[in-house]
Amino acid sequence: MALGLSVAIFGPVMLDLRYLLNVSIEMISLCMTFTFIGYMMGTLSGLLYNYLNRQLTISILFILTGLSSAAIPVSPNLYIVYLCFWMCGVSGGVWNSTINVWIIEMWTNRSASVLQFIQFGYGFGTILSPLILRPFLRGGQGGHGGGGGVGLVVNETMNVTNFTVYSNLTDITDNSDNDRVGNLWKPFVIIGCIQLISPIALLIMFLVKRYESPLTVATKSHNKSDRPIDSSTVSCNTTTTTTTTDVKLFDLEAAPRRLAILLLSLLLAAYTLIEFTLFDFGATYLQYTQAGITAPVAAQIMSTVSLAYTIGRAASVLVSLKLMPQYMIVGHISLLYLSLGVIQMYGQYSQPVLWTAFVCLGYGLSALFPAMFAYFEQYIQITNPMGTSAALMCGLANLFNPYILGLLIERHSYVVILFEVFYVTLYYDIQGYCLEMFVKYLDLYRPDSPDSWPHL
Repeated sequence: MALGLSVAIFGPVMLDLRYLLNVSIEMISLCMTFTFIGYMMGTLSGLLYNYLNRQLTISILFILTGLSSAAIPVSPNLYIVYLCFWMCGVSGGVWNSTINVWIIEMWTNRSASVLQFIQFGYGFGTILSPLILRPFLRGGQGGHGGGGGVGLVVNETMNVTNFTVYSNLTDITDNSDNDRVGNLWKPFVIIGCIQLISPIALLIMFLVKRYESPLTVATKSHNKSDRPIDSSTVSCNTTTTTTTTDVKLFDLEAAPRRLAILLLSLLLAAYTLIEFTLFDFGATYLQYTQAGITAPVAAQIMSTVSLAYTIGRAASVLVSLKLMPQYMIVGHISLLYLSLGVIQMYGQYSQPVLWTAFVCLGYGLSALFPAMFAYFEQYIQITNPMGTSAALMCGLANLFNPYILGLLIERHSYVVILFEVFYVTLYYDIQGYCLEMFVKYLDLYRPDSPDSWPHL
Protein backbone atom coordinates (compact mmCIF):
# COMPACT_ATOMS: atom_id res chain seq x y z
CA MET A 1 0.00 0.00 0.00
CA ALA A 2 2.86 2.39 0.79
CA LEU A 3 4.12 2.22 -2.81
CA GLY A 4 0.61 2.84 -4.14
CA LEU A 5 0.36 5.99 -2.00
CA SER A 6 3.62 7.28 -3.50
CA VAL A 7 2.66 6.49 -7.09
CA ALA A 8 -0.71 8.25 -6.85
CA ILE A 9 0.58 11.47 -5.26
CA PHE A 10 1.99 13.27 -8.27
CA GLY A 11 -0.87 13.17 -10.77
CA PRO A 12 -3.56 15.00 -8.75
CA VAL A 13 -1.13 17.51 -7.20
CA MET A 14 0.94 18.36 -10.30
CA LEU A 15 -0.72 21.69 -11.06
CA ASP A 16 -0.76 22.75 -7.41
CA LEU A 17 2.97 22.06 -7.09
CA ARG A 18 3.52 23.93 -10.32
CA TYR A 19 1.90 27.09 -8.97
CA LEU A 20 3.40 26.66 -5.53
CA LEU A 21 6.92 26.56 -6.97
CA ASN A 22 6.24 29.08 -9.77
CA VAL A 23 7.66 26.82 -12.46
CA SER A 24 6.57 25.60 -15.87
CA ILE A 25 4.76 22.32 -16.33
CA GLU A 26 7.85 20.91 -18.07
CA MET A 27 9.93 21.60 -14.97
CA ILE A 28 7.43 20.09 -12.54
CA SER A 29 6.99 17.03 -14.76
CA LEU A 30 10.70 16.32 -14.22
CA CYS A 31 9.71 15.14 -10.75
CA MET A 32 8.73 11.87 -12.37
CA THR A 33 11.99 11.73 -14.32
CA PHE A 34 13.86 11.92 -11.00
CA THR A 35 11.47 9.30 -9.63
CA PHE A 36 12.50 6.90 -12.38
CA ILE A 37 16.19 7.70 -11.94
CA GLY A 38 15.75 6.67 -8.31
CA TYR A 39 13.72 3.67 -9.44
CA MET A 40 16.58 2.43 -11.63
CA MET A 41 19.05 2.89 -8.80
CA GLY A 42 16.73 1.01 -6.46
CA THR A 43 16.45 -1.93 -8.83
CA LEU A 44 20.19 -2.55 -8.53
CA SER A 45 19.59 -3.67 -4.96
CA GLY A 46 18.38 -6.97 -6.40
CA LEU A 47 22.01 -7.74 -7.28
CA LEU A 48 23.09 -7.23 -3.66
CA TYR A 49 20.73 -9.51 -1.76
CA ASN A 50 23.45 -12.09 -1.29
CA TYR A 51 25.02 -9.44 0.98
CA LEU A 52 22.01 -7.37 2.15
CA ASN A 53 18.95 -8.53 4.04
CA ARG A 54 15.84 -7.85 1.93
CA GLN A 55 13.57 -7.38 4.90
CA LEU A 56 15.82 -4.79 6.56
CA THR A 57 16.55 -2.95 3.29
CA ILE A 58 12.86 -2.51 2.43
CA SER A 59 12.04 -1.37 5.98
CA ILE A 60 14.67 1.37 6.05
CA LEU A 61 13.96 2.68 2.55
CA PHE A 62 10.21 2.90 3.05
CA ILE A 63 10.70 4.77 6.32
CA LEU A 64 12.75 7.30 4.34
CA THR A 65 10.00 7.37 1.70
CA GLY A 66 7.35 8.25 4.27
CA LEU A 67 9.49 11.11 5.56
CA SER A 68 10.17 12.31 1.99
CA SER A 69 6.47 12.32 1.11
CA ALA A 70 5.64 14.44 4.14
CA ALA A 71 8.38 16.94 3.19
CA ILE A 72 7.30 17.62 -0.41
CA PRO A 73 4.95 20.62 0.09
CA VAL A 74 7.26 22.38 2.58
CA SER A 75 10.45 21.91 0.54
CA PRO A 76 12.29 25.23 0.11
CA ASN A 77 12.92 24.80 -3.62
CA LEU A 78 12.26 22.61 -6.63
CA TYR A 79 15.49 20.68 -6.27
CA ILE A 80 14.52 19.43 -2.82
CA VAL A 81 11.18 18.31 -4.31
CA TYR A 82 13.17 16.43 -6.96
CA LEU A 83 15.16 14.80 -4.15
CA CYS A 84 11.96 13.72 -2.36
CA PHE A 85 10.56 12.14 -5.51
CA TRP A 86 13.93 10.49 -6.18
CA MET A 87 13.74 8.85 -2.73
CA CYS A 88 10.24 7.56 -3.52
CA GLY A 89 11.63 6.14 -6.76
CA VAL A 90 14.48 4.34 -4.99
CA SER A 91 12.06 2.56 -2.65
CA GLY A 92 9.77 1.71 -5.58
CA GLY A 93 12.67 0.17 -7.49
CA VAL A 94 13.74 -1.87 -4.49
CA TRP A 95 10.18 -3.09 -3.95
CA ASN A 96 9.45 -4.06 -7.55
CA SER A 97 12.79 -5.83 -8.00
CA THR A 98 12.25 -7.75 -4.75
CA ILE A 99 8.65 -8.52 -3.93
CA ASN A 100 7.67 -10.64 -6.95
CA VAL A 101 10.77 -12.81 -6.64
CA TRP A 102 10.29 -13.01 -2.87
CA ILE A 103 6.65 -14.13 -3.17
CA ILE A 104 7.52 -16.73 -5.80
CA GLU A 105 10.33 -17.97 -3.54
CA MET A 106 7.92 -18.43 -0.63
CA TRP A 107 4.86 -19.72 -2.49
CA THR A 108 6.38 -21.35 -5.62
CA ASN A 109 3.59 -22.84 -7.75
CA ARG A 110 0.86 -21.19 -5.64
CA SER A 111 2.25 -17.71 -6.15
CA ALA A 112 -0.24 -16.37 -8.74
CA SER A 113 -3.02 -15.57 -6.26
CA VAL A 114 -0.57 -14.19 -3.69
CA LEU A 115 0.95 -11.88 -6.31
CA GLN A 116 -2.53 -10.62 -7.14
CA PHE A 117 -3.25 -10.02 -3.45
CA ILE A 118 -0.02 -8.03 -2.99
CA GLN A 119 -0.99 -5.89 -5.96
CA PHE A 120 -4.44 -5.43 -4.38
CA GLY A 121 -2.72 -3.62 -1.50
CA TYR A 122 -0.85 -1.46 -4.01
CA GLY A 123 -4.14 -0.60 -5.67
CA PHE A 124 -5.71 0.35 -2.35
CA GLY A 125 -2.89 2.84 -1.82
CA THR A 126 -3.60 4.45 -5.20
CA ILE A 127 -7.24 4.93 -4.13
CA LEU A 128 -6.41 6.43 -0.77
CA SER A 129 -3.86 8.99 -1.94
CA PRO A 130 -6.17 11.05 -4.25
CA LEU A 131 -8.97 10.88 -1.65
CA ILE A 132 -6.68 12.34 1.00
CA LEU A 133 -5.45 15.05 -1.38
CA ARG A 134 -8.81 15.98 -2.92
CA PRO A 135 -10.17 18.45 -0.30
CA PHE A 136 -6.91 20.42 -0.35
CA LEU A 137 -6.36 20.81 -4.10
CA ARG A 138 -6.85 24.08 -5.96
CA GLY A 139 -5.44 23.28 -9.39
CA GLY A 140 -4.84 26.21 -11.76
CA GLN A 141 -6.28 29.67 -11.68
CA GLY A 142 -8.81 29.83 -14.46
CA GLY A 143 -8.46 27.70 -17.57
CA HIS A 144 -10.89 25.41 -19.35
CA GLY A 145 -14.13 24.95 -17.50
CA GLY A 146 -12.67 26.46 -14.36
CA GLY A 147 -10.52 23.40 -14.05
CA GLY A 148 -7.17 25.06 -14.01
CA GLY A 149 -6.22 23.88 -17.46
CA VAL A 150 -4.07 26.56 -18.98
CA GLY A 151 -3.14 28.67 -16.01
CA LEU A 152 0.56 29.45 -15.80
CA VAL A 153 2.46 30.65 -18.83
CA VAL A 154 6.17 31.29 -18.42
CA ASN A 155 7.75 33.74 -20.86
CA GLU A 156 11.35 33.90 -19.63
CA THR A 157 13.83 31.98 -17.50
CA MET A 158 12.91 31.13 -13.91
CA ASN A 159 14.97 30.76 -10.78
CA VAL A 160 13.75 27.50 -9.28
CA THR A 161 16.03 27.76 -6.26
CA ASN A 162 14.08 30.29 -4.23
CA PHE A 163 10.67 30.66 -5.90
CA THR A 164 11.71 34.02 -7.46
CA VAL A 165 10.45 34.33 -11.01
CA TYR A 166 12.26 36.79 -13.26
CA SER A 167 9.63 36.65 -15.99
CA ASN A 168 6.07 37.62 -16.75
CA LEU A 169 3.53 35.17 -15.39
CA THR A 170 -0.02 35.24 -16.66
CA ASP A 171 -3.28 33.98 -15.21
CA ILE A 172 -2.18 34.20 -11.58
CA THR A 173 -4.82 36.34 -9.96
CA ASP A 174 -3.80 36.18 -6.32
CA ASN A 175 -0.80 35.65 -4.08
CA SER A 176 -1.82 32.28 -2.74
CA ASP A 177 1.46 30.39 -2.30
CA ASN A 178 1.16 30.45 1.49
CA ASP A 179 -2.43 29.22 1.23
CA ARG A 180 -1.31 26.35 -0.99
CA VAL A 181 1.42 25.37 1.47
CA GLY A 182 -1.09 25.56 4.31
CA ASN A 183 -3.47 23.33 2.37
CA LEU A 184 -1.00 20.78 1.05
CA TRP A 185 1.17 20.00 4.06
CA LYS A 186 -1.74 18.35 5.89
CA PRO A 187 -2.55 15.61 3.34
CA PHE A 188 1.14 14.98 2.64
CA VAL A 189 1.87 14.47 6.34
CA ILE A 190 -1.12 12.10 6.59
CA ILE A 191 0.15 10.12 3.58
CA GLY A 192 3.68 10.04 5.00
CA CYS A 193 2.46 8.73 8.35
CA ILE A 194 0.43 5.97 6.69
CA GLN A 195 3.49 4.99 4.66
CA LEU A 196 5.49 4.58 7.87
CA ILE A 197 3.16 1.92 9.30
CA SER A 198 4.20 -1.02 7.10
CA PRO A 199 7.99 -0.53 7.16
CA ILE A 200 7.97 -0.07 10.93
CA ALA A 201 5.96 -3.29 11.30
CA LEU A 202 8.37 -5.07 8.92
CA LEU A 203 11.32 -3.76 10.93
CA ILE A 204 9.78 -5.08 14.15
CA MET A 205 9.27 -8.48 12.48
CA PHE A 206 12.91 -8.41 11.41
CA LEU A 207 14.05 -7.77 14.97
CA VAL A 208 11.70 -10.37 16.49
CA LYS A 209 11.74 -13.15 13.89
CA ARG A 210 13.43 -12.44 10.58
CA TYR A 211 12.55 -14.21 7.32
CA GLU A 212 14.76 -17.06 6.15
CA SER A 213 14.76 -18.57 2.67
CA PRO A 214 13.65 -22.20 2.17
CA LEU A 215 17.23 -23.25 1.43
CA THR A 216 18.49 -21.66 4.64
CA VAL A 217 15.79 -23.40 6.66
CA ALA A 218 16.56 -26.73 4.99
CA THR A 219 20.29 -26.31 5.63
CA LYS A 220 19.73 -25.62 9.32
CA SER A 221 17.42 -28.63 9.58
CA HIS A 222 20.06 -30.78 7.87
CA ASN A 223 22.75 -29.60 10.27
CA LYS A 224 20.58 -30.62 13.22
CA SER A 225 19.44 -33.98 11.87
CA ASP A 226 22.54 -34.99 9.87
CA ARG A 227 20.27 -36.18 7.07
CA PRO A 228 20.85 -35.28 3.38
CA ILE A 229 18.88 -32.36 1.93
CA ASP A 230 16.38 -33.18 -0.77
CA SER A 231 17.23 -30.14 -2.87
CA SER A 232 14.58 -30.97 -5.44
CA THR A 233 11.97 -29.82 -2.95
CA VAL A 234 13.76 -26.61 -2.00
CA SER A 235 12.99 -23.46 -3.98
CA CYS A 236 15.56 -20.69 -3.80
CA ASN A 237 16.44 -17.83 -6.09
CA THR A 238 20.18 -18.37 -5.94
CA THR A 239 20.53 -22.16 -5.82
CA THR A 240 17.91 -24.53 -7.15
CA THR A 241 18.44 -28.19 -7.99
CA THR A 242 15.63 -30.07 -9.67
CA THR A 243 15.13 -33.19 -11.70
CA THR A 244 15.22 -32.94 -15.47
CA THR A 245 11.45 -33.24 -15.79
CA ASP A 246 10.96 -30.36 -13.33
CA VAL A 247 13.24 -27.93 -15.18
CA LYS A 248 11.20 -25.19 -16.78
CA LEU A 249 11.32 -24.64 -20.53
CA PHE A 250 13.71 -21.67 -20.64
CA ASP A 251 15.89 -23.03 -17.84
CA LEU A 252 16.99 -25.83 -20.20
CA GLU A 253 20.59 -25.44 -21.32
CA ALA A 254 19.70 -25.24 -25.00
CA ALA A 255 16.84 -22.77 -24.58
CA PRO A 256 17.40 -18.99 -25.09
CA ARG A 257 17.01 -17.92 -21.44
CA ARG A 258 18.44 -14.45 -22.05
CA LEU A 259 15.90 -13.80 -24.78
CA ALA A 260 13.07 -14.77 -22.42
CA ILE A 261 14.45 -12.40 -19.76
CA LEU A 262 14.70 -9.59 -22.34
CA LEU A 263 11.10 -10.14 -23.47
CA LEU A 264 9.81 -10.12 -19.90
CA SER A 265 11.71 -6.88 -19.28
CA LEU A 266 10.31 -5.25 -22.42
CA LEU A 267 6.80 -6.41 -21.62
CA LEU A 268 6.98 -4.95 -18.12
CA ALA A 269 8.46 -1.73 -19.50
CA ALA A 270 5.55 -1.34 -21.91
CA TYR A 271 3.11 -1.98 -19.07
CA THR A 272 4.68 0.61 -16.79
CA LEU A 273 4.53 3.18 -19.60
CA ILE A 274 0.77 2.58 -19.82
CA GLU A 275 0.26 2.70 -16.06
CA PHE A 276 2.40 5.70 -15.18
CA THR A 277 1.13 7.77 -18.10
CA LEU A 278 -2.40 7.24 -16.81
CA PHE A 279 -1.76 7.83 -13.12
CA ASP A 280 0.80 10.64 -13.49
CA PHE A 281 -0.90 12.65 -16.23
CA GLY A 282 -4.51 11.50 -16.06
CA ALA A 283 -5.64 14.20 -13.61
CA THR A 284 -3.85 16.94 -15.56
CA TYR A 285 -5.33 15.69 -18.85
CA LEU A 286 -8.82 15.80 -17.34
CA GLN A 287 -8.34 19.43 -16.30
CA TYR A 288 -7.21 20.36 -19.81
CA THR A 289 -10.29 18.92 -21.53
CA GLN A 290 -13.34 21.03 -22.43
CA ALA A 291 -15.53 19.10 -19.99
CA GLY A 292 -15.22 21.66 -17.16
CA ILE A 293 -13.35 19.38 -14.74
CA THR A 294 -11.79 21.05 -11.69
CA ALA A 295 -8.76 19.81 -9.74
CA PRO A 296 -10.83 18.22 -6.92
CA VAL A 297 -13.11 16.50 -9.45
CA ALA A 298 -10.09 15.25 -11.42
CA ALA A 299 -8.64 13.84 -8.19
CA GLN A 300 -11.96 12.16 -7.46
CA ILE A 301 -12.04 10.61 -10.94
CA MET A 302 -8.50 9.31 -10.50
CA SER A 303 -9.44 7.91 -7.11
CA THR A 304 -12.35 6.09 -8.78
CA VAL A 305 -9.92 4.83 -11.42
CA SER A 306 -7.77 3.47 -8.61
CA LEU A 307 -10.85 1.90 -7.03
CA ALA A 308 -11.60 0.06 -10.27
CA TYR A 309 -7.91 -0.87 -10.47
CA THR A 310 -8.02 -2.33 -6.96
CA ILE A 311 -11.34 -4.12 -7.44
CA GLY A 312 -9.81 -5.64 -10.56
CA ARG A 313 -6.83 -6.79 -8.52
CA ALA A 314 -9.13 -8.34 -5.91
CA ALA A 315 -11.24 -10.06 -8.57
CA SER A 316 -8.09 -11.31 -10.28
CA VAL A 317 -7.07 -13.18 -7.12
CA LEU A 318 -10.13 -15.39 -7.62
CA VAL A 319 -10.09 -15.38 -11.43
CA SER A 320 -6.44 -16.50 -11.48
CA LEU A 321 -7.47 -19.69 -9.69
CA LYS A 322 -9.60 -20.71 -12.68
CA LEU A 323 -8.17 -18.83 -15.67
CA MET A 324 -4.67 -19.00 -17.14
CA PRO A 325 -2.79 -15.68 -16.82
CA GLN A 326 -2.34 -15.32 -20.58
CA TYR A 327 -6.11 -15.34 -21.09
CA MET A 328 -6.49 -12.68 -18.41
CA ILE A 329 -3.95 -10.53 -20.26
CA VAL A 330 -5.84 -10.74 -23.55
CA GLY A 331 -9.15 -9.73 -21.96
CA HIS A 332 -7.69 -6.75 -20.12
CA ILE A 333 -5.79 -5.48 -23.18
CA SER A 334 -9.05 -5.53 -25.17
CA LEU A 335 -10.73 -3.40 -22.50
CA LEU A 336 -7.86 -0.88 -22.62
CA TYR A 337 -8.24 -0.46 -26.39
CA LEU A 338 -11.99 0.01 -26.09
CA SER A 339 -11.68 2.61 -23.31
CA LEU A 340 -9.02 4.66 -25.10
CA GLY A 341 -11.10 4.70 -28.28
CA VAL A 342 -14.14 6.00 -26.39
CA ILE A 343 -12.08 8.76 -24.72
CA GLN A 344 -10.57 9.91 -28.00
CA MET A 345 -13.86 9.97 -29.90
CA TYR A 346 -16.41 11.07 -27.31
CA GLY A 347 -14.70 12.13 -24.10
CA GLN A 348 -13.40 15.66 -24.64
CA TYR A 349 -16.71 17.39 -23.83
CA SER A 350 -18.47 14.92 -21.56
CA GLN A 351 -17.70 14.29 -17.91
CA PRO A 352 -19.79 11.08 -17.67
CA VAL A 353 -18.03 9.59 -20.70
CA LEU A 354 -14.60 10.52 -19.36
CA TRP A 355 -15.47 9.18 -15.93
CA THR A 356 -16.73 5.86 -17.29
CA ALA A 357 -13.87 5.37 -19.76
CA PHE A 358 -11.22 6.22 -17.18
CA VAL A 359 -12.73 3.72 -14.73
CA CYS A 360 -12.55 1.07 -17.47
CA LEU A 361 -8.89 1.97 -18.03
CA GLY A 362 -8.20 1.37 -14.35
CA TYR A 363 -9.91 -2.01 -14.44
CA GLY A 364 -8.13 -2.92 -17.67
CA LEU A 365 -4.74 -2.30 -16.08
CA SER A 366 -5.53 -4.14 -12.87
CA ALA A 367 -4.42 -7.71 -13.62
CA LEU A 368 -1.65 -7.16 -16.14
CA PHE A 369 1.39 -6.79 -13.89
CA PRO A 370 1.00 -9.89 -11.67
CA ALA A 371 -0.42 -11.90 -14.57
CA MET A 372 2.74 -11.25 -16.58
CA PHE A 373 4.95 -12.63 -13.82
CA ALA A 374 2.66 -15.62 -13.34
CA TYR A 375 2.67 -16.18 -17.13
CA PHE A 376 6.45 -16.21 -17.43
CA GLU A 377 6.86 -18.20 -14.22
CA GLN A 378 5.32 -21.17 -16.04
CA TYR A 379 8.31 -21.29 -18.38
CA ILE A 380 11.30 -19.80 -16.56
CA GLN A 381 12.56 -19.64 -12.98
CA ILE A 382 12.17 -16.07 -11.70
CA THR A 383 15.33 -14.95 -9.87
CA ASN A 384 16.56 -11.82 -8.10
CA PRO A 385 18.86 -10.77 -10.98
CA MET A 386 16.02 -11.36 -13.43
CA GLY A 387 13.66 -9.17 -11.40
CA THR A 388 16.37 -6.52 -11.25
CA SER A 389 16.87 -6.59 -15.03
CA ALA A 390 13.13 -6.23 -15.64
CA ALA A 391 12.76 -3.37 -13.17
CA LEU A 392 15.80 -1.59 -14.62
CA MET A 393 14.30 -1.79 -18.10
CA CYS A 394 11.07 -0.29 -16.73
CA GLY A 395 12.99 2.65 -15.30
CA LEU A 396 14.87 3.26 -18.55
CA ALA A 397 11.68 3.15 -20.60
CA ASN A 398 10.00 5.74 -18.37
CA LEU A 399 12.97 8.08 -18.00
CA PHE A 400 12.00 10.60 -20.71
CA ASN A 401 8.27 9.97 -20.94
CA PRO A 402 7.30 12.50 -18.21
CA TYR A 403 9.33 15.32 -19.72
CA ILE A 404 8.00 14.73 -23.25
CA LEU A 405 4.42 14.72 -22.01
CA GLY A 406 5.16 17.79 -19.88
CA LEU A 407 6.27 19.66 -23.00
CA LEU A 408 3.14 18.76 -24.94
CA ILE A 409 0.23 18.37 -22.54
CA GLU A 410 -0.51 22.06 -21.95
CA ARG A 411 -1.20 22.86 -25.60
CA HIS A 412 -2.01 19.37 -26.92
CA SER A 413 -3.62 17.45 -24.08
CA TYR A 414 -4.83 14.70 -26.42
CA VAL A 415 -1.24 13.40 -26.71
CA VAL A 416 -1.79 11.62 -23.38
CA ILE A 417 -4.37 9.37 -25.07
CA LEU A 418 -2.26 8.95 -28.21
CA PHE A 419 0.72 7.89 -26.10
CA GLU A 420 -1.48 5.43 -24.22
CA VAL A 421 -2.68 3.88 -27.50
CA PHE A 422 0.90 3.56 -28.71
CA TYR A 423 2.05 1.92 -25.47
CA VAL A 424 -0.86 -0.54 -25.41
CA THR A 425 -0.06 -1.48 -29.01
CA LEU A 426 3.61 -1.93 -28.11
CA TYR A 427 2.60 -4.18 -25.22
CA TYR A 428 0.30 -6.21 -27.48
CA ASP A 429 3.04 -6.72 -30.08
CA ILE A 430 5.59 -7.88 -27.48
CA GLN A 431 3.02 -10.22 -25.95
CA GLY A 432 2.31 -11.69 -29.40
CA TYR A 433 6.01 -12.34 -29.99
CA CYS A 434 6.26 -14.04 -26.57
CA LEU A 435 3.39 -16.33 -27.54
CA GLU A 436 5.09 -17.30 -30.79
CA MET A 437 8.37 -17.96 -28.99
CA PHE A 438 6.76 -20.14 -26.32
CA VAL A 439 4.94 -22.21 -28.95
CA LYS A 440 8.12 -22.59 -30.99
CA TYR A 441 10.26 -23.86 -28.14
CA LEU A 442 7.55 -26.03 -26.63
CA ASP A 443 7.24 -27.80 -29.97
CA LEU A 444 11.02 -28.03 -30.23
CA TYR A 445 11.95 -29.25 -26.74
CA ARG A 446 8.72 -30.68 -25.34
CA PRO A 447 6.45 -31.82 -28.19
CA ASP A 448 4.68 -34.31 -25.94
CA SER A 449 4.28 -31.93 -23.01
CA PRO A 450 0.79 -31.03 -21.80
CA ASP A 451 2.00 -27.39 -21.86
CA SER A 452 1.09 -26.86 -25.49
CA TRP A 453 -1.44 -24.89 -27.52
CA PRO A 454 -4.50 -25.18 -25.21
CA HIS A 455 -2.46 -23.61 -22.39
CA LEU A 456 -1.08 -20.72 -24.41
